Amino acid sequence: MKTCMRITAFALLLALCLVSCRAALQAARRSGEKGDQTGGGGPGSGRGMLPSPEFDRTPFDITRKRLPPVYIGHNVELVYNSVRNMPPERRGGQDTAAEHPRGSGSEDDPPVLAALKLGSVYAFQVKPAEILYHSREHTLEAYCELSAVLANGRDDGTRRGFRVVYAPQVDNRFTYTDAKGARIDFEELKFRETTVAFQNFRDFPVETAVLPSLRRAGKGIAGRGEENGLAREMIVGSFEIDPKAAAQLVESTRLLVLCNLADPFASLETIHLQGTSEKPREYLAVHEYLQVRLLELWFYDVVTGKIFMKIRPGQAIPSRAPASG
Repeated sequence: MKTCMRITAFALLLALCLVSCRAALQAARRSGEKGDQTGGGGPGSGRGMLPSPEFDRTPFDITRKRLPPVYIGHNVELVYNSVRNMPPERRGGQDTAAEHPRGSGSEDDPPVLAALKLGSVYAFQVKPAEILYHSREHTLEAYCELSAVLANGRDDGTRRGFRVVYAPQVDNRFTYTDAKGARIDFEELKFRETTVAFQNFRDFPVETAVLPSLRRAGKGIAGRGEENGLAREMIVGSFEIDPKAAAQLVESTRLLVLCNLADPFASLETIHLQGTSEKPREYLAVHEYLQVRLLELWFYDVVTGKIFMKIRPGQAIPSRAPASG
């Protein structure tokens, strides 16, 4: 009897604890939401209760002075599929680009971005390849690599692109010994990527530079980055920041690519390479290109929405003096 009473008392105590914890969590959540709406709450409160990341579903307003917190732009994969599946006769007008289903027309395929049209301004987020903070100058440098654009399996020198999505599918690498005792290296690499491609890249300040990590790794070959194949075409953003926020901004700085869709709107390149019995390998790369015309490039903090730098066509960017990190 005493044992039953103890179990019952313990169960009641546990239930009361759960109710109290739930009430405390709800109160904290309401307090955090209120703090976000009013902008109060002290240092760092803007990074406390943040909305969940959601893709934009409306045309981008290029005149805006600030972005919403956790702004990630439009979904490049959905836009690409929408445009690629659009009947050719519709591409000549300004029909809604996203009213067409993503796939083959199945009822299960969701409609995409119904408010957007071919002539809308689109925004796609790019994560810099590297971000470097210079403590002495209080400046942040964000390095965004430009990708080659393929046409008929070859580099189309008239276009460059920003890779927005990389979707690995298979990445197997291992070594084994065959029946004759020979060492065989096996490699299997398959992936898909979606890139925004453009012809007017020369209207923007493209640099030929070496990533800071590669510069540090190759100190013995300083000044010979290009000769050693380390240099890449890049857009580099350099701007002053609050030193107190440096650690956070190294992680949260992004590039926003603002653009219009441009003919031929969408293209696809597939590269499939197979090895031999002596060197077994398989390489399958699916390159999806959303063809655009660049309007502006914005560097911003994806957490708060603060815009650090806007680059417009033909804009002269001050040269960056060497700085110590």
